[in-house]
Amino acid sequence: MTWRDRLLLSLFLLSVLIPGTIGVSLFDRDEGWYAQITREMVESGDWIIPRYRGESLYFKPPLMYWCAALSTALLGWSEFALRLPCVLAAVAAWLVAAEIAAGWWDRRAGWWTGLIGVTCIGPNLACKLLLADAYLLLFANVAMACWIRRLDAQAISDVKALASGQADKCRNAATAAACRARFGHLFWLAVGLAVLAKGPAIFVFLAPFGAALTVWNSPRGTSWRQRLARAWPGRGWYWAILVAGPWYAAVMASDWEAFRVGFIRENFVERLRQPLWGHGGFPGYYVATGLLALWPWGAFVPAALAAAWHARRDDAPSRWLLAWIIGPWIVLELIQTKLPHYALPLATPIAMFAARRIVCLNPRHGACGEERLARAADGVFARGGRLDAALLMGGLALAAVAALMAAWLGRHLPTFVPMEWCGIVLLLACALVTARRRANVRRGHAFITAAGLVVFYVVSGVWLAPSAEPLRLSRVVADKANSLAGDMLAIRTYGFEEPTMHYYLRRPAVSVRPGETRWREGLHGPFVLITDRADLPDLAGVIDVQPADGQTVSGFNYVVGKMKEVWIGVVQK
Repeated sequence: MTWRDRLLLSLFLLSVLIPGTIGVSLFDRDEGWYAQITREMVESGDWIIPRYRGESLYFKPPLMYWCAALSTALLGWSEFALRLPCVLAAVAAWLVAAEIAAGWWDRRAGWWTGLIGVTCIGPNLACKLLLADAYLLLFANVAMACWIRRLDAQAISDVKALASGQADKCRNAATAAACRARFGHLFWLAVGLAVLAKGPAIFVFLAPFGAALTVWNSPRGTSWRQRLARAWPGRGWYWAILVAGPWYAAVMASDWEAFRVGFIRENFVERLRQPLWGHGGFPGYYVATGLLALWPWGAFVPAALAAAWHARRDDAPSRWLLAWIIGPWIVLELIQTKLPHYALPLATPIAMFAARRIVCLNPRHGACGEERLARAADGVFARGGRLDAALLMGGLALAAVAALMAAWLGRHLPTFVPMEWCGIVLLLACALVTARRRANVRRGHAFITAAGLVVFYVVSGVWLAPSAEPLRLSRVVADKANSLAGDMLAIRTYGFEEPTMHYYLRRPAVSVRPGETRWREGLHGPFVLITDRADLPDLAGVIDVQPADGQTVSGFNYVVGKMKEVWIGVVQK
């Protein structure tokens, strides 16, 4: 790919990912945790120990917090500033993926890889949130790119080829060996950064990939020792230790017990052996959720997988993409705690498979894929396919949800007009696809589908998501509590403990649990109470609280998956 391609692709990726990050409250429970940890890290000046409401919390290593803190130092405190580093990491990740695809096939495959990756529903949403998954996606892509380039050093120029696109300079064995060594160092540097961003999760993807390479990437008759040597990603392991080791050594030296319990046992060991916070799943969980998260491009994957399997011995890209998908997928299914975004790095090889299939629609590239599966995949986008029906159902569903929510919650319909228009966008995309139903324009169908998805993401991010602010229960509760507390009253919470609410409270709130006696801790007058309305009877004998003296906020708490009634009021004694 040329520098012009990279620049245009970067601008395109930013234009799709940034909408939805501006003027939209923190959405996920994890976003509330990570934003509050970042704030306390900045306010305390302690850049080593992550703390949530004063207590050390080792959900994630600090790289995400450091990047978010740097962004807020430059742009000020806002949801956009907190999320921007994640967006930039996603843009860089898809640029790396596009480079790999362009190196294997051509620049059009690189463009389609980036376009598909950013328009899949799951990756698009995960890369807009304040989560560590975008960083894992970036460093996993860089590590895989370096590993693959090292395995085939004759196909690249030198360590700058990934960025410059220069002609191959590794023409002799000595230069090829130097290229392999440099890419080995870059590989371990990426691993170190990944471990500093999301702990050992990177090895869920790298270790199975290496195991598959050990089996597939050597001629028959090669000993296992030689196979391991061929598959080894190279020297430079000390780079990973130099990058990630100091932080782990510092926290183990200063806060070992909390690190052992919070990070090693609860966040790592327990995540492997049992579903944490109810995040479990059935066998084949990632196949089922992947079909939804990768809509509509996942239709190309069965044909591409079948073709790659038959070509794995003779075609290196097919072999490496299969190793990139199958091994990590098996490991992810064995881990008991499951969430769709845990498999985000697998979106890269799937986007490459789909991009290859779309490029192969051009007769000049010849047939690719198993014919029956290929015809089924093409039928989703071509004449007589089902994409029109899917878009039509999506548009009608959004329109119906808008009307039902307006009637159910007693809101005025104009609040949900953006949702109506997002449904209209899908209907227009359906009409465009239908209008292009002619022979030999199947790639045009895919392009119009992508264009419709881009418009949908932009409209929903700029209009729909901000218009839904009145429905964000935690933000509404925090705003009402701030209004009641003013500059004088303290805040207490009982039974409603959402991290996003605590982030938006202007002052730290003391959480009181059943049996505790901290109601008057540090108080000399009335205070604001936030509690689940169902818990008010339990407090009648403890504090002087009258339900009629406060106000109730009703809304859907998506974290627990049910409606909640939260009572907010001033308690005198």
